[in-house]
Amino acid sequence: MPVNTKRFVIILDESLPAGLAANAAAVLSTSMGCQRPEIVGHNVQDGTGGLHAGITTLPIAILKAGQQAIQRLRSTAEEQQLLAAGFTRTAQRSKNYGHYEQRMSACRACDLEYAGIALFGCAEKITSLTGSLSLLR
Repeated sequence: MPVNTKRFVIILDESLPAGLAANAAAVLSTSMGCQRPEIVGHNVQDGTGGLHAGITTLPIAILKAGQQAIQRLRSTAEEQQLLAAGFTRTAQRSKNYGHYEQRMSACRACDLEYAGIALFGCAEKITSLTGSLSLLR
């Protein structure tokens, strides 16, 4: 399916302060770019020959929702075979990746709280799931 029939959205916990929301969006963008490298364009040169790293080839809507809505969206997205990446509060509070792995292995999926999730897939499906959510401002 061509990339223009796809959509990429990030849904953040509406209770996050600005700095933690920015951190969550950055982490989720990195995770999604790693999982779906076709959404990152090639490097470009400016008029003086300076090289600039590729950026997203798709617009990324940054939306907000409450914790329960985020958890429901993640489950529904996976049921609909959309790619869902989550950034948990456990991850956000971890000191390093090893600490994150250790803490996550002790958590049950139903107990996880999300700072945010990223969704990628069929534009129509994602729009039907997220169309009622507000933009983060």
